[in-house]
Amino acid sequence: MKSLKVLLSLLLILCLFFPSVMYGKNGESIGELRKKVREVTSNLRKIYSFGEYWTDYNIVYVEPGGIYVFLDSSSDYEITITEEHLNKFFASLWNVFGLTRFPDTVSITFILSIFNDHSLIVKFPMGAFYDYFRREKITRTEFLKQCEIWIDGEKAEVEGDIIKVLGKKFKMDFTF
Repeated sequence: MKSLKVLLSLLLILCLFFPSVMYGKNGESIGELRKKVREVTSNLRKIYSFGEYWTDYNIVYVEPGGIYVFLDSSSDYEITITEEHLNKFFASLWNVFGLTRFPDTVSITFILSIFNDHSLIVKFPMGAFYDYFRREKITRTEFLKQCEIWIDGEKAEVEGDIIKVLGKKFKMDFTF
């Protein structure tokens, strides 16, 4: 009787644990998601680069964190991040991720090193991306509310279509 309980407990653990290892929390296998990530890698240069080329870029999928996109511009060029830059950045994301389908629950984090003095981090769930860019189910305001945005190390506040950070207000009106 004791060995039966142990066997049933072991079977229950395997049934609960094995699918999460194989398929992750998003339903697709980690291998399938990483294959999709490799497919979009060649398109990363299409993300708006704040006036210069990305000198280094990489994209990875790590369970359960999601997709991480690292972009680096090591130019000495001096810029200030402007409303126009942010709008072009958001609008350009469709060029890379618009035709690839990731599960809605997968989050994507962009980590940008912009020239000498600037950085941008933007994180959102792919479901929000698709709902705004592909399905047009949500407004830009609703999409932005689901974004976590950091500019030069300061977390931005999103109010409607306005991103507030560093004492500045950036009106977002990106289109796709």
